[in-house]
Amino acid sequence: MAFGDVLRTSASPDASPWGIGGDGSTIWHSNPSANTLYELSPSDFSTVQSATPPGAGPIDIGGDSDTVWHTDDDSGTVYELASSDLSTVRSSSSPNSFPDGIGGDADTIWLSQNYDPLYHELSTSDFSSIQSASTPTDSPIGAGGNTEIAYHSEFDTGTLYELSTSDFSVVNDASAPGGQPYGIGGDRNTVWVTDRTNDELYEVEEPPELPAAPTNLSATLQ
Repeated sequence: MAFGDVLRTSASPDASPWGIGGDGSTIWHSNPSANTLYELSPSDFSTVQSATPPGAGPIDIGGDSDTVWHTDDDSGTVYELASSDLSTVRSSSSPNSFPDGIGGDADTIWLSQNYDPLYHELSTSDFSSIQSASTPTDSPIGAGGNTEIAYHSEFDTGTLYELSTSDFSVVNDASAPGGQPYGIGGDRNTVWVTDRTNDELYEVEEPPELPAAPTNLSATLQ
């Protein structure tokens, strides 16, 4: 199988799903139309818990089993939420006015912005931008991954990306299983995707790992 091939699919809890993130043991999901944040079961996509978001413009959600990041583009705010009940732990202004995609883990935050198409790494301590670069096209939306891997999705082209964690250049890309992949998240071995046009949630095949760097051949041959 190749990156982006569908492994499993399920109807979303509500119409017009948006954000998704998590890892192999947890799924976080956001739906602005339903004004709801969710934790979903990775086994069957059923709802484990749900909550009302802290702001009026909830967009994306991501993180790992113990850490939850969330964006609100009405207020331009980035949040850390409690994994136990999705309440606010802390918040700060985003480095851009309209934060869209977010993901990461306890040590890393990836953020995408649409109106000024950039992909950021944010500080987990104060949400400031550590580095940023232009996105592959002008229609960025989703961000996800963890310290090891950065994911990105673009809705106009219907494309999923693995980006380099060092400079956000494209490492792998694939067509999304639906027409508009608004959300992407996961880790090295698990990738979650939403599609806003067909109200579906997906687990898709992860991108291939890059080959390991060669060993010191001169030392090996001695």
